Amino acid sequence: MSVNRSSPASEGRAWTQEELVRDFRRLGIHPGEVLLFHSSLRSLGPVQGGATTVIRALLQALGPRGTLVAPTIQHTSGLPRAPFEPASSPSETGWLTEELRKWPGAARSEHPTHSVAALGPKAGDLVASHATATGRWTPWGRAAFGEGSPWDLMYEWKARCLFLGVGFEVCTFFHYAQCRFLQKWQTAYAEAIPFPRFDHKVMGQILHEQGRVRQGQVGKAVAQMLGVRTIVRFSLRAMEQAEPRLFGRQPKNEFARWLDQRKERQAVLLGGVGSAPLRWKGRSKTQDGTSLTIRLLFLRERDERLILLSLPLPILTHGQSLRIRRLVGRELGVPVGKILAACTHVHSGLNPSQIDAALPALEAAVGLAARRASASLVPVRTGVAGESVTGLSRLRRVLMNDDRVYSVRRAVPSAWNPESKPEFVREEGSLDNDLTVLRIETTAGRPLACVFHFAVHPIPDLHGYAADWIEAAMGGDMVCLPLNGALGDVDTPFEKDLGGSFGDEQLPKLGGILAGSVATLWARADLKDASRLRVIGSKETLTVHPRVCRDRGSDPVPWIAESARRGHFEIGMMAAQIGDFVMVTIPGELSSSLGLTLKDSRHFPFICPVGLANGYAGYLLDRKALKMGGYEADPSYWSLAAPGSAEKIVRRAKALVARLGTRPRLS
Repeated sequence: MSVNRSSPASEGRAWTQEELVRDFRRLGIHPGEVLLFHSSLRSLGPVQGGATTVIRALLQALGPRGTLVAPTIQHTSGLPRAPFEPASSPSETGWLTEELRKWPGAARSEHPTHSVAALGPKAGDLVASHATATGRWTPWGRAAFGEGSPWDLMYEWKARCLFLGVGFEVCTFFHYAQCRFLQKWQTAYAEAIPFPRFDHKVMGQILHEQGRVRQGQVGKAVAQMLGVRTIVRFSLRAMEQAEPRLFGRQPKNEFARWLDQRKERQAVLLGGVGSAPLRWKGRSKTQDGTSLTIRLLFLRERDERLILLSLPLPILTHGQSLRIRRLVGRELGVPVGKILAACTHVHSGLNPSQIDAALPALEAAVGLAARRASASLVPVRTGVAGESVTGLSRLRRVLMNDDRVYSVRRAVPSAWNPESKPEFVREEGSLDNDLTVLRIETTAGRPLACVFHFAVHPIPDLHGYAADWIEAAMGGDMVCLPLNGALGDVDTPFEKDLGGSFGDEQLPKLGGILAGSVATLWARADLKDASRLRVIGSKETLTVHPRVCRDRGSDPVPWIAESARRGHFEIGMMAAQIGDFVMVTIPGELSSSLGLTLKDSRHFPFICPVGLANGYAGYLLDRKALKMGGYEADPSYWSLAAPGSAEKIVRRAKALVARLGTRPRLS
């Protein structure tokens, strides 16, 4: 709207208060309303009495029942200033706002960045609660635009906003709208939504295009006015519709990228858990006192499925594992190739020779856990964290000065404390101290499952101790699934003095350290909104060691004798991705050094080689380690696969992880 009238400048004089009042009323300022203004004094041209006259004109246009409000913002840019004082800290948003701040009777709100000054009958109520406003996160603190702040009250009171000689670039109510966007949408996402920054000038253009801005002239200044609710409503709509113009050209800001990925982030991962006690010969605990609990996690995303079984058993052969996985597959309608059954390798429960007889009890417990998991499927979010935890494990293969490797075993006291002997040269291999924790919560924030991965022979059963402890601490129906790793040459420091405890006496200390570390990583794991679920697999065979074929065809362990006669092991390998957490199965006890090579991948930040998973082919050492000897390299014990088998397993595992990494992930 343009106004035809003579200009004081053409007459060699300045604008008067009466002329400014006339212009404000023509623009549409109503007596009695609440009016916020953004302004440039210079844009008006010469004014008789300067800033004082402009404020008087605004107050006159509003009348005695109107309330005039100005942003008296202190910016965060530039050099640090003195601490904020409502009564004395100057406004940094122009001469007119500073004039209102100093006006007799004006009130100012208490906020270090986004304070306002107000004058009129509603001024006291408007500024009273700024310091204690709550509810909306902003880069300037929750109080800046929180519930009960002046900005919130102006929205509730249907205030209007005047832009006097300035554009929408300075519109503070855009920040209020941004905060309302976060308040509306953040609860639907686990990850923090980036602060929704957009181009204020473009948003102003959109408001003009929608016919929502009343425009006129005050003095020489172009003036624009509209309701603050209109500003907020259209800003929210533009953000929710991801209006492309708001974000300009590349590179996009963080919020624009978030909007691009919003549909992917809303992909729903469903999760359910179940557990059941394994009762064998009247007991459901190990000799260490840890529970013989079957723990099962069921995940589903679109057409993909994954079932993870954590079993408190020393081993399962390929045939035994296949029998259990088929049972779970029938219960849940999931292909066997999507089911990962991993043993924790606990030695204080059932021994390998008892497992065949215990299979009916095992099947009953697994079936019950599967049904419970299926019945509890809910939308979930996941997060991963990891760190190195020292003191729980050590390498048990040591090189002595006869150029042979010996294994530090409980049954061989002469091998204990090797580093104190003059014949000692070094520990052989590389130790993996990594602890990785996968946190799974419902979208409502309820802990559902904790999966942790740590490589060590659990003698005593520190994995079971930690899992029991976490479940007791978390309460409810939360299930903690322990997984072992590349543990072939890794043991607990059983013969060392740990606070006066040795061997099995160390369980409270070792298990307590592991449990505490798991709990810490659980708390540190940042939840993600969408966790890609993908499962792939392959069938493999391993050649049986020639000496096993020659000497153990009549072995008292039936499956070893059968493997010796057949000459090969059947194994099924799989890799599963849950967001940034990747598991790859190892059908036996891989050396720690080889396990570390699997973690060295550019594809994923957390790769966990899960030992004793989906079958068992004994110890898996590389050719060099086999030649150096030791218990783990002896075919008369548990070195059952031919030389080169470990390298084959590692190559296949790396290939599976690489295949998982070919699909793009959310950044």
